[in-house]
Amino acid sequence: MNMIAVGWSDHGTVQGEFCYSLMYAVKADAHNRSLISDLFAFPAAVVSKGRNTVFEHFLTTDSEWLLMVDADTVWGVRDIYNLYDIAVSNNLKLLNAIYFFNHPEKGVIPALFNPGDEIGDASLVDLKKMLDNDIIEVQWAGLGAMIIHRDLVEQTKTVGADGRPYWFAEGIVDGFFVEEDYFFFNKVKEAGHKIYATPRVFVDHIKKTRITINDYLANSQV
Repeated sequence: MNMIAVGWSDHGTVQGEFCYSLMYAVKADAHNRSLISDLFAFPAAVVSKGRNTVFEHFLTTDSEWLLMVDADTVWGVRDIYNLYDIAVSNNLKLLNAIYFFNHPEKGVIPALFNPGDEIGDASLVDLKKMLDNDIIEVQWAGLGAMIIHRDLVEQTKTVGADGRPYWFAEGIVDGFFVEEDYFFFNKVKEAGHKIYATPRVFVDHIKKTRITINDYLANSQV
């Protein structure tokens, strides 16, 4: 079985730097460990629908792992190797790399949230206190930098009334609007797995500007 498929969903356009970073990563991997076996993308107007298609297609491949990325992130081959190696060495079926976004009140923050018992209880992870750890437990994280094992994709699959499998959805739960990331990670926990991220892999995030770990350390108000 081949090792890592790389998949993403987009709205029909992607960042050029994202494309170049993946191109160079695949080229470097071909001359190094040859872990990357597939690349695929599915445009979709609704995020959850696109992510569902990525997962569904992944199960038609021979790959053991899926690296789910967002089309506005920047990857190097070492980022992919480190994420994979840390997941394998810690016997994890899912591991998140860390990226950052601009919060309207808190400035630059990581897309990570602490474990909580209720949907509304989650709080932001204080990443500065956890930078020396290989892995940290979180309640959920942004889905644009995640590696997941084929077994867990199978375990979290639900078949809808239309006969199509799905993993992601949005909606109101207990009075809160739940996006596709929280919905999915709840399914992961229901399958008996904890959610982890690694401070060993930081992925640059491009929105209007490129957001890095250095931006967070210099400007975070958390």
